[in-house]
Amino acid sequence: MNPEALLSQLRPLHAPDPVSWWPPAPGWIALFLLTMLTLILLAIWFYQTYQSRAWKRAALKQLNHLASAQQKLEAADTYSELSRLIRRCIALSEGNPEALAYAPTQFSTILQAPKNGLSETLVCRLSEGQYQASPDKPSTEDFKAIRRLIRSMSA
Repeated sequence: MNPEALLSQLRPLHAPDPVSWWPPAPGWIALFLLTMLTLILLAIWFYQTYQSRAWKRAALKQLNHLASAQQKLEAADTYSELSRLIRRCIALSEGNPEALAYAPTQFSTILQAPKNGLSETLVCRLSEGQYQASPDKPSTEDFKAIRRLIRSMSA
């Protein structure tokens, strides 16, 4: 037998059908569902975290407003507003509404904790400045210290 004759009897080569992208394999479906579930859970977690820190954003906004309006307010009024703001922040961060009604001595005890990082003169001004006849106006450093205190509070 002639090899050329045998080769001429063969049919020509043909390529297989192209692989379809649909339906995907079960592994890809599982991976897609797992990815979507993870993204949904992350979105829920980010939203809850954002909502739980809303009080902190509002407090910092009010602090900025007080810092810009302190020239118009008297020092006693400024310390009164700062004291109320910090009391609200403590009540919200600790989940303790009784913090709103703390006496000046209890309030100063909480503020003097080393973790708060407030100077003793600022603590004294915040707890008793609103009751003094003519207290000094809060400085820029005082507002920075209070801003750090609010940012360090846990939600």
